[in-house]
Amino acid sequence: SIKTRVFIQSVKFTVFDHKVLQSKGPGEDLVLDLYTRHSLRVVFLGRNSSVWSDLWMRGDANSERLQKHPLNEQLTIMNLKSSDEGTYKVLDEHGLAVSTVQLSVEENSTALKHHQIHLENPVPTGDAVKSSSSVLLILSVLVMSFQILHLL
Repeated sequence: SIKTRVFIQSVKFTVFDHKVLQSKGPGEDLVLDLYTRHSLRVVFLGRNSSVWSDLWMRGDANSERLQKHPLNEQLTIMNLKSSDEGTYKVLDEHGLAVSTVQLSVEENSTALKHHQIHLENPVPTGDAVKSSSSVLLILSVLVMSFQILHLL
């Protein structure tokens, strides 16, 4: 009998940031989820702009319109104006996007009109979570097996 060993040459992971479309009315508040304590920056691209600007960095003091929740990983922009309309990106320590929020500020917004639409990759639940966990478990076993075989 012939024994064959197969080694994993590479593993490819694809990670997507959270993408959300929100509509708010003037004077309302926008709560940006930072998702993790590794989120270090929020940048903003205004509706009529072509340049990203720094809106917030971890460690910044709260201001009149911008407040970081003391416990939760959330940043609130208060008393929205039409000039707040645009794209907000939450970035990690490597400058990678953790989340992207496209905000529109509409004069005729009502409570029923406020919505969040997940544009891509909704948060997995139920069987999808079990499947993802199974894949990670199998991948962990394969990596450990490779490390043991490499030592031999």
